[in-house]
Amino acid sequence: MGAWPSKALGYGGTAHHVSGNKFDHFSVQYEYEDGKKVHCATRQMNGCDNSKTQHITGTKGYADATGSLYNHKGELIWEYPYPEDDDTESKWRVKNPYVQEHIELVTAIRNGNYINDSETQVNSTRMALMGRMAAYTGRDVTWDEVVNSDLRLGPDTYEFGPVSGIAETPPVMGSSASPVNRYS
Repeated sequence: MGAWPSKALGYGGTAHHVSGNKFDHFSVQYEYEDGKKVHCATRQMNGCDNSKTQHITGTKGYADATGSLYNHKGELIWEYPYPEDDDTESKWRVKNPYVQEHIELVTAIRNGNYINDSETQVNSTRMALMGRMAAYTGRDVTWDEVVNSDLRLGPDTYEFGPVSGIAETPPVMGSSASPVNRYS
């Protein structure tokens, strides 16, 4: 997008986690200075489809970020030409982008052509935190608020021992002891 979002608005909740104070599902809309908007929804729940998918919508169709382009009717109009499994020349080619990024990183280190995308990584994390903050507070959170925030997501000190707020025996979902939404 060429820039980081200027603000985010989101919501979320807790359906399965029985300890701590964390949401297990989120829906966040990011807005950019030029008015473009991006939506992100995620969940981490046992028994659900927790796949990672990204859809990028444009004027002529959308991309599913796995190497396919579709028109607005959902018809495939282009697909990345992955090598066939029986192609002996390409048996060492990697189809998984998460594996490929590690191959490129290790290769760059070995060749001395270092990849330094630390600024992108830091800002990507800030963007995720901005969405989280928006969901937990239920209000718009700006990029400047995140950059200048003193929010601490952990204890002041780390030490071994009992953790307060966690039941020794978690209640069974659906029972009378089911957790309630602590954020309502």
